[in-house]
Order: sequence, then C-alpha cells, then structure tokens
Amino acid sequence: MIKFTRIFIVLFYVTSGILFGEAVPKRTIVPEDVVNIRKVSDPQISFDGKRVAFVVTEAANSGESEIEWDTNIWVGATSGIAPPRQYTFSPYKEVMPRWSPDGRYLAFLSNRGSERTYQIYLLPMNGGEAERIICHKEGIICFKWLPDSETIAYMALGPSTDEEEKQIGAKSDAYTVDRHFQNTRLFEISIKTKRSIPITQKNENIVAFDYSLDAIRVCLLTARSPNPDDTLLAKMVIMNRDGTERKEIMGEVSEGGISPLNLCWAPRDDRVAFFKHVPPNSSIPQIISVDGASIWKVSDDYRGAIWEIDWLPDGDSLLVSSQEGTQGIIGKLDSKSMEIKCLRKVGRPYWQGPYWHMNKSAGLIAFIDADNSSPEDIWIMNLEGSNPRKLTHMNPQVKHFAFGEQETVSWKIAHGMNGRNFCRATVMQCWSRIPGEADRME
Repeated sequence: MIKFTRIFIVLFYVTSGILFGEAVPKRTIVPEDVVNIRKVSDPQISFDGKRVAFVVTEAANSGESEIEWDTNIWVGATSGIAPPRQYTFSPYKEVMPRWSPDGRYLAFLSNRGSERTYQIYLLPMNGGEAERIICHKEGIICFKWLPDSETIAYMALGPSTDEEEKQIGAKSDAYTVDRHFQNTRLFEISIKTKRSIPITQKNENIVAFDYSLDAIRVCLLTARSPNPDDTLLAKMVIMNRDGTERKEIMGEVSEGGISPLNLCWAPRDDRVAFFKHVPPNSSIPQIISVDGASIWKVSDDYRGAIWEIDWLPDGDSLLVSSQEGTQGIIGKLDSKSMEIKCLRKVGRPYWQGPYWHMNKSAGLIAFIDADNSSPEDIWIMNLEGSNPRKLTHMNPQVKHFAFGEQETVSWKIAHGMNGRNFCRATVMQCWSRIPGEADRME
C-alpha cells in the first residue's frame, strides 16, 4: 500500500464554491463524501417575507438508474425557527421556484412527465399536488408572475415562422447551417383558464423581458435571430402588453452589444437597467431612460465582474452581485454616481447566478454563502447588509470530517489586467492523521 503523510487539495476561489474550515477530527474524508454534498441555489423569498424557497441538488439514490442528480424544491422559514422541508419529490428536475404575489402558489419548472421538457407547475400552498398548467411543445425557458397573481409571462420557442410553414407545406427538408433558427417568443398564460396567448411576433427573437410596476407595459430585448452574434446586437423596445405604442429606445449596438443577462425596470418606471457586453466575455451594467435619451454606466475603472442586478425600493440604487478579483460581494450600485458600495463579502465566488433574491417590501435579502464550517447554505440579511444569519444547515455531516490546517496563498500575474491582477488559492490538508489510523488514501 502506498502511504501518504498528507495530501493537499487546492481550491481556487474562482472555480470552487465549497469552503471548509477546521473541524473536530473524527474520520478522514473519502470521495463519496464529496459526491454527497448538497448544493443550494436560486433562493426566493415569499411576498409576505415569511418563507424562502430554494433548489437543492444532491446525488440521486442508487436505485434511480436514469439520473445522476436529484434536483428538488425546498422551503424554509425566514425566521429560522424550524428547519427547511423538501416540497417536491419527483425523480426529475424541479427548478426556478417563484412565489405568486398573493402567496397562494409556488410555481416552478420541471421536466417530469413524458415530454422531458421543462413545463410550468403550480404547487398550492394550502395543500395538494403540483399541477402542470401548460404543455408547450418546445419547453419553457423562464417565467415571471404578473402582479394580479393570475397571469404568468414566459419565454419559449414559438411556432414556426411563415417561411418555415411554407417549407413544411412544400415538404422541403433543406437545412442551412447558422440560418435555420427558431425564435424565442414571449407568451402570457392565465392560471385559471390555462389559455396561452403570444405577446410578441414570430419574426423577432426575444432575449430578455421585464414588466413595468403596473404591468401595463413590457420592456424587451429583441434580436434578428437566436444566432449568438445577433443576440449580442439586440435592440431594446418598450410597448404595451397588447403590442401597441411600440417604441425602440435603443438600437443595435455595433460595439460590444447588449448582454442577455438581467433586464430590470425601475420602480418609478422612468429607467431600465441592463448589461452591456464588453468583449471578449465580460459585461457591465448600464441604465437607460425610458425615452432613450440618457444612458449611465459603471466606470471603466471598476475592477470587478457584475452578474446580477435588481432595483432597490428607493429607485435610486441597485442591488448587485460582483466578483472583485478573488472576492465575491453583494453590493449597492448608486444610479447617479454609478459607484458600488460593498454590503457583504461572501465566502464563495459569485460567477453568474442566481445567488440572491430581494424582497423589497419585507426588506430582506436571501443569499447563498459558505463559511469555514460548512459548504454553501441559504443566508438572510436586511437590505442594508445588517443582521446576516444562516437559515439552513444542508450538510451537517461535514462536522465529522477531519481537515488539516488551511492557508491562503496570493501571487501576482505578470501579464494581468493593467499589471494589477492577483490570484488567490486556499491550500487545505484534506487527509490528516487520525489517532489509531494509518496514513492512507483509499
């Protein structure tokens, strides 16, 4: 047997979301322990601020041969008075939990059923099974509740265009690479009648959308086609829900383009926040007035990568998540100065998301974080970043793992960003000697 006195694992902050600290040494960690760690994502606070729903991904049971990972919806109390409970139990994936404004339903996407495409399901909070409210042939991409709690807007691949229908009628099977695309359209569905209607036309591809506070108007990012190059050249359009009074407030941007990340309408309906794509693979938030006359952007000197934005209740600032070098933060972006103030540093990298959700009326932020005693969990804090507290303990088993000392190592990259780019890694002794056991790695 080959003996190892110690084995070091390097966990780069930019690629790993699991941080462990020293624990009471009880047993060595084995590969199965790593596989069995639960991962949390997409926290969503209910409109009354009392509950938070989130997604848990964990290794599937050995008897479930069709899948490797179980993805289910869990719900817990924001007060932390009771542990969270699992709410969905399908062997398939349940993702994107979203509360109805009146609190009666929890909607989510699932690929359960024979179609194996993501459809919208409603789970009544007063008891009962989840019900599918739509069966869209191509599946649902994303959705959003409207304020009336009776209508859901969603994005999905639309029916064939007129040209495609002509080809189908002519029994033509010709296929042109990079030209044969199916556009994504915006639809609305009534949860009572289960009747769906298209909001956008067949000949435009919808990249992102958001509704005004009163849900009378909708802001769209539209592209000529789903081709990635065309997507970055999307235009911004505002119109009424019935398609009238359509106005283009930003045309195709030749340099960089618009990134298909968050699109957020300000509470006062006077501005829209969006992301400007910066080649080769970065994005910065910008704000545009609804008449298209004024644009504000984050300074080019900002040394961070911002991934999520949402307007704070005052309508003058936005909540953001950013990766500043090797440090993930949740911050506040002032819409006038376009400067970012850190509200909380997080112990995991913030690359893409969603990592947090804000309940403006309750004044709460649910977010994902990790500390030196456990992997990722759901945390909650006030809008000002105060009173942070951990709500979940999804991996209590880690307290039984034996870890060695942890050390942070930093170094400078010779050809980094303007010569000021640094990397940092955590070096951790993962297998350590336990009294009475031989040094080994199984």
